[in-house]
Amino acid sequence: MSGPMLCRTCGIALDLHSTPTTQVYEHPVWSVADHPAEPEPAPPGWRGFCDFCTVKSAEFIVPVRPFILAATEHASTSDWQACPTCSLLISTARWDSLTSHSVAQIERRYGGTSASPEQVRQVRLLHEAVRTHMTGPPRRLGEPS
Repeated sequence: MSGPMLCRTCGIALDLHSTPTTQVYEHPVWSVADHPAEPEPAPPGWRGFCDFCTVKSAEFIVPVRPFILAATEHASTSDWQACPTCSLLISTARWDSLTSHSVAQIERRYGGTSASPEQVRQVRLLHEAVRTHMTGPPRRLGEPS
């Protein structure tokens, strides 16, 4: 699997959705994209949004083995980026708080629209998959692995 892919049009990191026969890059469910995804590789050293709560202050890397979450057809191809808050919640194993924080930030980002129970379930499943596939603790961007 490769590193992060960005949309050529809007610059948002794309999610990889995978089935046994296809792999498709799509905008994340939290984005409000008005165009189809146009995947291109992220440039070296690229920093984006926190992959957990979507705030634009990713300062940490969470090392994660590639995985496919069959329940949502979401594929993770590389390490995840985290803001200071999400990094702290991960480092202290507060996974329920991480999910609550992530959902609240995404809701705030989109004008207070409430996440459905199914969306919350999907976020929780994704966080559980990250926890299962982590290969070490979060570290500051730029620190050696």
